[in-house]
Amino acid sequence: MLDFLFSSMLSATESSVTGVSAEGFLACCVASLVLGAAVAVIYMFRTRILRTSS
Repeated sequence: MLDFLFSSMLSATESSVTGVSAEGFLACCVASLVLGAAVAVIYMFRTRILRTSS
């Protein structure tokens, strides 16, 4: 399965720079920021609830 995932990056027949589109890069950055913010909010909520219940 991993060879399928990395086949485009590790392919010897393609150029060494496979290139990521600007839209794909921005979508990845936005997704990582949203997921990071969600983790931060969940962490803050959980620590606030645990602190008040102790």
